[in-house]
Amino acid sequence: MADDREAWCRDLQARLDDLTARMRDLDHAEEAERVDRPGHPPSPELTTLREKRDAASRSLARCEFTEQDDWIGARGDAEAAWRDVSDAFERAMARFRGRGQGG
Repeated sequence: MADDREAWCRDLQARLDDLTARMRDLDHAEEAERVDRPGHPPSPELTTLREKRDAASRSLARCEFTEQDDWIGARGDAEAAWRDVSDAFERAMARFRGRGQGG
């Protein structure tokens, strides 16, 4: 069972790492827009995305370091956090794409 947990945690970490790289691209694109509009804060979607990503990272850490008996519940929480951050990323990307097309 420990091998299952380790494999699952590695998989989630890889997904979070990939998402973090894509978030950086989105952040840089929004930052480039803000250069033209000084004082303009990041979009609410990007702010929410950052918060959800941090929550998913904390959930992953709980899975990695929780007692064996509790890890199944922690895994469920981490999967829910992953779904939340994935959805937030899609919303942030959709908003950014919409603005880029005159939306």
